[in-house]
Amino acid sequence: MVDTVKSVTRRSHRKSRTGCHECKRRRIKCNEEKPQCGNCIRHHMGCVYLSTGAMPVNQSPSEPPLPSISSSLSTLAAKSPLISRDSTYQTYNPSDVRGSRLLFDMEDLDLLHHWTLVTSISIEPTAEVSHIWQTVFPQLGLQHPHLMHSILSLSALHKAYSNPTNKQPYMLKGAQHHSESLLGFKAGITQSGDADDGALFVNATLIFIYAFVTSGPLYDINEDSADAASRTSRVLGTDWIPLLRGIRTILQPTYYRIKHSSLGFLLSIGNWDELDPDALSIPADKELLRIKEIWRGGENAEIYDETLYLLRTFCAWNAQFQDPKEGIEVPSPGYNGEMSGPFIFVSVAPEEYFKLLQQRQPCALILFAYFGTLLHSLGHFWWMEGCGKSIVAVVDECLGPFWDTFLEWPRRTVGLNQGDNQK
Repeated sequence: MVDTVKSVTRRSHRKSRTGCHECKRRRIKCNEEKPQCGNCIRHHMGCVYLSTGAMPVNQSPSEPPLPSISSSLSTLAAKSPLISRDSTYQTYNPSDVRGSRLLFDMEDLDLLHHWTLVTSISIEPTAEVSHIWQTVFPQLGLQHPHLMHSILSLSALHKAYSNPTNKQPYMLKGAQHHSESLLGFKAGITQSGDADDGALFVNATLIFIYAFVTSGPLYDINEDSADAASRTSRVLGTDWIPLLRGIRTILQPTYYRIKHSSLGFLLSIGNWDELDPDALSIPADKELLRIKEIWRGGENAEIYDETLYLLRTFCAWNAQFQDPKEGIEVPSPGYNGEMSGPFIFVSVAPEEYFKLLQQRQPCALILFAYFGTLLHSLGHFWWMEGCGKSIVAVVDECLGPFWDTFLEWPRRTVGLNQGDNQK
């Protein structure tokens, strides 16, 4: 019997060291097919194989050399409210990444052509500035590959949006370019010189737009519980909110230089600072004021009050473009149009609020649902279509029935029926 027991030895677990970066991040088995593994194709993710030769000496062989988007930004946000130039990002060297897209191919030229003729105008239709999206951004992209990848990622998603029956190849292409863009963007933050800051800021703007697209129905994946958890994290901004807010670090030393360059229009916030929601009579503002009672007297009341006031300002900002009858003076046409409202709110809201949001605190989630409700009114922009409804739906899934009263207006406004989410 003893000999029998000795002869039955446990087979050692052979852990793959050569799987793709995304499979390692998700801790799932990679079939190591190239250029795209099966899991990344199924989940529409960018598939990147990392070179084992590029691994730092002081790093464990079992750890991927480059942090995932989610883990790196979440860790960074926990340490600092801003993405710092001194953050310990890995240096991005295209030669260190297997299968890296060192050259743009004919499909990419088609995407660039689509950007110039269609996508750029669909994102910013204002004649006064649309030419900058059409020509200046691509010209910058020729000098900064991370920006070109970002341009092509949005162009691919716009093609997916425009061709729903054949969207999968374009979504995959968009994910590939987005992954490459993020690698270069994160490296650029730590290494940028004066000439790079404009391109980094433009890229941050495009990444923010990409985040909205991936929060909408075009990018919804509802195959299993892991996907549902990933969707919740994505829609609640675990990745893209710290990334957008971190761009302030880039702006601090170069604000005036960018302000007086051809990209200065990107910094305009119009009459945002002059808007006083207390002096206006907007129907949606009454709904916003109603939720103040849920945190009255709480330890985070001051944070929530400040965030609510900024949401009300965002509401007034939208109203001046969507309903001029409200008597608000509409700013002159330009980048400071209605599409910039979400950018401004996410940039100026208190850092403590976003920490509470990532902790899934009920009051913070309720406020984010109302942010989603205001986004819903911007659904005529293709890249925001469905985003507001997704936010309200995810918050509704996170909260219990106790909060239904405060979610009634968001649900009704975005067209989410009571039975759409099962709690």
